Amino acid sequence: MAKEANRLLVLNIDIDNDLFEKGKVRGPIIGKKNCTEAASKLALADPTDSDANAMFEAVRTANELSTEYIVEVATLTGDKKLGFTATREIIRQLEDII
Repeated sequence: MAKEANRLLVLNIDIDNDLFEKGKVRGPIIGKKNCTEAASKLALADPTDSDANAMFEAVRTANELSTEYIVEVATLTGDKKLGFTATREIIRQLEDII
C-alpha cells in the first residue's frame, strides 16, 4: 500500500457554481472521468466559461502527476451569491470528500 505522502488531490474550485448554473451538474465532482464529463457539459452550455478549461487542466495535471503519485481529481462548487455563501458550500463539499 502506498504511503500517504504519495497520494495527491488535484482540486479545482468553481466558486460561483457555473457548473450547476449553466451545465446543470452539482458538485462535488470526483474522479477524472466525472470531471471530464462535467467540464464537457459546461463547455457545451457556455464555450466561453473558463471554469470548463480549469476542470480540463485539473484532469491534465492529475494525468501528468499519476506517473509518480496516486492522484485523485475533484471539482468543488460554491454558490452564485459568492462571498460567505459560496465559501460555506465549498467547505461543506471539501469535508465530504476528505
